[in-house]
Amino acid sequence: MKPILRVAVVFGSLTAHAAWAQTAGSNTATPPAPSAGGGNATSTTAAPAAPAAPAPAPTVTPVPPTTPVPPPAATPPATINLTPTPPAPSPPSKGGHSVDTGVGLSPSAPELGGGTNLSNKEAASLTPSTSGAADEWKFDFHGYLRAPLRVSFGPATPLDQPTIYSPTPANSYPPNMPPPTSGFQLHSPPRVPGMQYTTWEYTNTVSGPWSQLNFSYGNSKVTATVVVDAYNETDGSYRNLQAQQGIDQAFITLSFPDVFKDYGGLTWNVGTFQNRYGAAGKYDGGMYETYLFGRTHQTGETLTATFSNLDAHGDWTFTVEHGIGAKMDIVPFQNNANYQVFQNVPIGGTSGSPYLSDRSPDYLPYAGPVPMGSTFVNHVHVGAKYQKTWTFGLHYIYVWTPDDNWSPRNSTQTDVSDAVPRSQGPIQGSMAIAGPEVRFDGGAYGYGYLGWSHIDARNINALADILEVLHSYGGYQFKQNFFGQTFNFHSGVYNGPENETGTVDNIMAQYTFSLGAWNRAPEDWWGDGPDLVFTAFGLLSIVDSKAPPIALAQDPSRATTWDMSTKKLKFGIDGLYTPLDWLGVGGRFDMVMPDLDSAYSRTPGNPGGSSLDFGVLTAKAVIRTAFVTHESVTLEYQHYLLGSDAFPPYPYGWVPKADANLASIYATMWW
Repeated sequence: MKPILRVAVVFGSLTAHAAWAQTAGSNTATPPAPSAGGGNATSTTAAPAAPAAPAPAPTVTPVPPTTPVPPPAATPPATINLTPTPPAPSPPSKGGHSVDTGVGLSPSAPELGGGTNLSNKEAASLTPSTSGAADEWKFDFHGYLRAPLRVSFGPATPLDQPTIYSPTPANSYPPNMPPPTSGFQLHSPPRVPGMQYTTWEYTNTVSGPWSQLNFSYGNSKVTATVVVDAYNETDGSYRNLQAQQGIDQAFITLSFPDVFKDYGGLTWNVGTFQNRYGAAGKYDGGMYETYLFGRTHQTGETLTATFSNLDAHGDWTFTVEHGIGAKMDIVPFQNNANYQVFQNVPIGGTSGSPYLSDRSPDYLPYAGPVPMGSTFVNHVHVGAKYQKTWTFGLHYIYVWTPDDNWSPRNSTQTDVSDAVPRSQGPIQGSMAIAGPEVRFDGGAYGYGYLGWSHIDARNINALADILEVLHSYGGYQFKQNFFGQTFNFHSGVYNGPENETGTVDNIMAQYTFSLGAWNRAPEDWWGDGPDLVFTAFGLLSIVDSKAPPIALAQDPSRATTWDMSTKKLKFGIDGLYTPLDWLGVGGRFDMVMPDLDSAYSRTPGNPGGSSLDFGVLTAKAVIRTAFVTHESVTLEYQHYLLGSDAFPPYPYGWVPKADANLASIYATMWW
């Protein structure tokens, strides 16, 4: 029992430190008076959020099962058994480590597209293998690719287009924009809403390119993993240097499966890697390809302790996990007192103030409206699994920055941060995420996920992208997605709220039911026959973000125009029928309502409420070479039910109307 007590003491102290960090962040001293030198620059246009991110992906247990995979069952009977026998309880395990206990997806396996129809047997092939003698060094290679052709068709591009260089930009935008030219055009990339991964409206119905290669070398005690990936293919697109991520992750995994004898072991990941918490899918980020608690992007370490055989029947497995990390570097802020390159001087004009990093070089992502600071993450998680059926998780993640790159010139610009606490001086920015989740893996009765997260965000514009949560990389994107957009591409309004502080409560649910598994019960279902799979899913975000006191002191009317408190809801249902080993047909419906309380229209000139809603009807055919295989080619057609102000994301937000139809074909394969 001594080793167990020591581990408990260590994790207890780390948890206490994380809780203290959040308390300290809430008691930041009043910042000093404003410094001289603050400019009067016009607010930056909403430069592109970080490019469409790679699709998150399912992962599986990095340690292979101790028993061989059973052979595929016989061809299913033609009739459906309506009273299946529940799955039998699993026998107790004997020590060893498993990450399949609800704390998060493993960083060792490649990421798959959210909602991938993956069987247990197919998932097993993605697990890096370190079986064999402890001193037997092995090389392993896994990966995933998705290559899409996506073409939307709709109104032609207007000949008279808006310009940010107009003396009064709003006059150049709708409703005064001329109607689109007659006829229709084909557009690639598509001009449809909900296709950009870094917006809350993302539906995961327009699949983007993604390639990942995982190289592993090691033995049963230590494994090195190097991940190379990209979210674009150069030859079919262009040489987008941001998309070619190169060596994206590199880390080692140390395994001590018997450190607690028959009661469990330790796993330690050290290096640059991703932890993923709050994934609604069994092996991936779910139908929305997102994470309820967050995905880390950091260099650091994560220590996982797994305990089993603590009860008489071996029904329970417990996992405790803790990690710390930091951004190794941050995106350079290209427009500051020491390095001013890009200016807001109108073309052919002689006046104008500097934008704040609105035009970064092509090889750099957008740096945000204020300089990012050194950013750190501290997180702790507890998981409990009962008979491989019920999994419970509890998560706490805290990220923060001391705002150490603050300066009076680039942090007090009008309409960027002149009415938030940062305008007074550097102030700690932080984001704390906490909440529970539960998973149900009932075999014939389906697979379900339900989770709730509470996000407390404070002064977050300077937070670097160390944490991705609900499609938001770092503080700036989270602010834009939940606390109000500072610039609306369609209306041309620059005076959006500057709120950097607020809370967001999120409820995410997903449930998948397979008639093939129901029909085969109580036998295990390996996906090797005809099947009909239904998935229902949804996400509700409740936002509370009001104008800070400093803004109200300057202008009491901001109590209304800066109040971004609202509710955001999206939900859908998906079905896939595979009658033949080479063919599947299906459909999906999505509904997206990003502003149920009309918060965005509180900013004069901006649309909001139900006019932003849109729906998506999807029909698809999936072609494969076998029931249980690694590849698929998918053909899709989508029709959009557009609200009057449902426009496509950057860079097409200014067009008079989004396209209502889209066709695509894409290939995927995993190994």
